[in-house]
Amino acid sequence: MGARVAGAAGRRIILLSHHQPFSLRERRYDTMVARLRPLLEERRIFAWYWGHEHRCVVYERHPAWGFHGRCIGHSGYPYFRDRFDRDAVKVNPDGSRWFREVGRDVPSGLVLDGENRDVPERPARYGPNGFAALELAATAIDERILGADGTELLRTRLV
Repeated sequence: MGARVAGAAGRRIILLSHHQPFSLRERRYDTMVARLRPLLEERRIFAWYWGHEHRCVVYERHPAWGFHGRCIGHSGYPYFRDRFDRDAVKVNPDGSRWFREVGRDVPSGLVLDGENRDVPERPARYGPNGFAALELAATAIDERILGADGTELLRTRLV
């Protein structure tokens, strides 16, 4: 894998994958991480977006590998909600909420929760759908996490 991006010296790498390198709530994929280890250890990956988990999690920057990790698997598929026993750190305009989850052996992050109004027969059973929009600049990524209706839920500038 490292040889394929060898010509990208000095450039930031944005990785998009289905499976996650780590998770606050599910298992990780060690084989994938092992194959990417040279890029990870050289801190070549700037941001990594994945979607296997059907939820939205905005992770803190990885302490060893330096990348910004994002689980953005909360798009069109209804998924069961996580349970939180604490107050939200932020309430969004659409009523959804962000909860801070502390990682044990993975970075901590913000997890999105709320009702899914697109499943009118059981909105409280499923988490909110949405998507991410990225604007790429020479030295940054402007990242927006949006609800299914386009309501902005979180805006971050990754530098």
